[in-house]
Amino acid sequence: MKDETVIVVGAGLTGATVARELADSGLRIEVFEGDDDVGGNCREGKILGRQLHLHGPHLFHTNDQKIWEFVQRFGSWRRYEHRVVTEVDQRLVPLPFNLKTLEKTAMGLDISEQDLIDFCGPGGKTTVLRLLNAVDSRMQALGSFIFKNFFEGYSKKQWGNHFDMLDDSVLSRVPIRASFDDRYFDDVFQALPVEGYSSVIKSMLDHPEISTMTARFFSKADLSNYAQHTIVFTGAVDELIAPEEEGLPYRSLSFRYVIKSESEHGLTHLQTNFPNRHEYTRISNYSHVYGSEDGLDLLVYEYPSEYSKKDGARYYPIPSKPNALLHQDFLKRLSRLHPDIWVAGRLGDYKYYNMDQAIARGRKLAKDILERKAGGAAEL
Repeated sequence: MKDETVIVVGAGLTGATVARELADSGLRIEVFEGDDDVGGNCREGKILGRQLHLHGPHLFHTNDQKIWEFVQRFGSWRRYEHRVVTEVDQRLVPLPFNLKTLEKTAMGLDISEQDLIDFCGPGGKTTVLRLLNAVDSRMQALGSFIFKNFFEGYSKKQWGNHFDMLDDSVLSRVPIRASFDDRYFDDVFQALPVEGYSSVIKSMLDHPEISTMTARFFSKADLSNYAQHTIVFTGAVDELIAPEEEGLPYRSLSFRYVIKSESEHGLTHLQTNFPNRHEYTRISNYSHVYGSEDGLDLLVYEYPSEYSKKDGARYYPIPSKPNALLHQDFLKRLSRLHPDIWVAGRLGDYKYYNMDQAIARGRKLAKDILERKAGGAAEL
């Protein structure tokens, strides 16, 4: 196994995780990254002279002790609990919807704190879809209120013409809480890397058995060039095997960058959502990650858009049954082009992943590859 070289395409979080796990197990790894630096959508950089997450705010959170131990190997982390506010009737209130939000927004509804607590039950959480389908008409009314004011406008901007075909899971990602906990995530481990995500991923790839080539695009011809190698592909499978076809649909983003003082913008959180006004969905205030410079903050306005091969980047796979079937068809076509190719990651799997899920996916894939090569169980 020592003499074999595995090709890993993509140096984002999933690709870097696979590469590191396989290298730690004795395999030689060549990483090909199409961009001019590693990190994928986790990359940091500078705009207007200020540090930021180049592809929108990334927040690490997990309940998995092993994932938490894994990331701590590659950098120092500081506790950070993400809190989000959203504009409703031109007032900023906490999101996810919780008892604090109920107090501030739903005064006209005949719903008490105890009503929501009883409806949620022992778990203390529910979804807007469950409220909308409730037998109790009062809970249905609460569901309608939350959907209209917190979910509908934001989701229509985020997903555009695809809104009506989305899987129910999209509207279930953000819970309704029967508590005063206004944290966006309730995971045990919540943190930001002190030196940034780019540094963490570079540390993951810093291994004597890993060589990394940036600005190295992996094409369909490379499937033949590396026919004798195991390949891990974390890019867009439709672009790899059929760049001339329309391919899978995605949503993209564009950003507007502004520097303002706190007295000018009044944004007290890293993330402020605007579901019902403006063309943008949210504003990120990066002073909450990197601090303020000379009393001025970098604000990033986020505008969803349709992905086009001519312009933009693939940010969000669009979860629907037709798209899942189309993705499976591309995977079948890819498997016929290479005898030993493994696909993973947000683009490869055509699936939205939280950061810990991307790492878990990479670790599981590495384990599967090692088991296949060893003809038995592998332990990571």
